[in-house]
Amino acid sequence: MTVDFGDSPEEHEFRLRLRSWLEDHNPGLPASSTDDRYWAGMATWHRSLYDAGFFGMSWPTPIGGQG
Repeated sequence: MTVDFGDSPEEHEFRLRLRSWLEDHNPGLPASSTDDRYWAGMATWHRSLYDAGFFGMSWPTPIGGQG
């Protein structure tokens, strides 16, 4: 059995869209969760992801997901 790790056209488009968005919206948070600045920025970062449609993507659409 072989596994195809290639993206479908939809996955490829999503990956490009997400990468582009991340380049423009990187919050510059520290990489370590032991840094207080990391936790101080998480709520804002999560809100940005949510507003762009990248947070809770599998959630139902009525509560902000993509279904």
